[in-house]
Amino acid sequence: MPKRLIAALFMIGSWPVPAVAGATDARALSLGNAYSALADEADMAAWNPALLGLSRSKAKILLFTAPSLHLGVGNNFLSYDSILNLLPDAHGNPRSLSEANVKVLLSGLTEGSWQLALDGGLRAALAIPLLRTSIHFQADADVQGIGLPRGLLELLLSGNTSVKQLPLETLAGGKITSLASVGISHAIPIPLPFGRQSAVGVTVRYLQGLAYATIPEASGSLLSSDADGKISSNAYVRYLATWPGATRNTFDLGQLLQLGQVGSGVAADLGFTNQWNEHITWGITVGNLGYLRWHKVKDRIFTTYIEPFGGGFGLNGPAKLPDFNQAKKEINGPQDGKSNIDGGYPPFGRLGFAWSGALGFPPISKEPGFWNTPAMPITLTADLQQGFGTGYGISLNPELRLGMEARPLGAFLPLRIGTTLGGNRPLAAVGIGLDISAFRLDIASGTMFGILGNAKGSYFTLTSSLLF
Repeated sequence: MPKRLIAALFMIGSWPVPAVAGATDARALSLGNAYSALADEADMAAWNPALLGLSRSKAKILLFTAPSLHLGVGNNFLSYDSILNLLPDAHGNPRSLSEANVKVLLSGLTEGSWQLALDGGLRAALAIPLLRTSIHFQADADVQGIGLPRGLLELLLSGNTSVKQLPLETLAGGKITSLASVGISHAIPIPLPFGRQSAVGVTVRYLQGLAYATIPEASGSLLSSDADGKISSNAYVRYLATWPGATRNTFDLGQLLQLGQVGSGVAADLGFTNQWNEHITWGITVGNLGYLRWHKVKDRIFTTYIEPFGGGFGLNGPAKLPDFNQAKKEINGPQDGKSNIDGGYPPFGRLGFAWSGALGFPPISKEPGFWNTPAMPITLTADLQQGFGTGYGISLNPELRLGMEARPLGAFLPLRIGTTLGGNRPLAAVGIGLDISAFRLDIASGTMFGILGNAKGSYFTLTSSLLF
């Protein structure tokens, strides 16, 4: 198989995707990403730039968010309950799947494909509250529509005694977009006749493309098995790809550092926020007003024909693979190195709300000290987001995000829970934090594409911040 096609499929199958466009740190994820009226860390402007204009942060000079890591994996079919049917039982005995069991397990999967999603990214931010200015960086990616043939799952479950073909049509439409951005934000307080304080803000982001790959056409079969158990292949894949070094004959990950070769653009976010009283803050954000253009797209066509050969998979014994070098054929497409593609980075609108107060529960300890608080601090958050396009974490389906943060063990140890309903990735999340003076550490874990046993993947996020 050609090195370029291997590189394209590797990128499509293993690059990460952000849960939502914009910032996603651990505190935000654990609140269901209902964070645009609550954020007070260094990356607050990534949620609503106007938040920089409110004088409510504990830090007066500097806010710093160290690199925040978020990772995840999911799919469109196998829920946690389904996976339990594939794992050993409570006594450690392997489960025996009959043909009827396999049919029941696959009954929820359409003839289309089994689609995988991988998640991840990094971000960091620095803010100066006195100047109402911040700078924030993020690098992550978007994986869409990467479908594995239904027969592949059947093959793994029952071997090629029952699976006669692995068609490639489900690869068509798969796409990855990977980019980095640097944003500069500034806010201005404005006097209004309502509320305690108000502000407007703007963020201007420079977008730098890191990689782009898509498969517009795919047909044939990667595996065909005849009545005698012989295996053959007749495949056709057309793919468009661009990354630093794509114009060379080899794929070099080190060349990802050579920016400026893939695509770039500019986007802006506009925000307004109002602190109504000591308990309520709300705001409006309009984001992603801009575009990204990809260039130097390599249009390639890969075809292969494998003569029938003996061997098999699964129940027929150890796998025997053909030599693709004897059958590969790769040719340049009609637009080799000359195509331009407009990147999808759709705009969105968001309304955010946060209420902070306290409930008069009795403290854990009656002795003066760390654990003795007269009331339990609690925060409720809600965001409503509407996308004006589809791509890069944005959906045309409206999203309702809800979150709650409580500190029953003391102000230094927040516990959180949240959910996102609607959009293209419903989720539920929980998290815990450590908030000690100038240091914050937040950890969150959430489900993807559903809740509890119906979920079809998970997220994990870790964020640390310093406040001075």
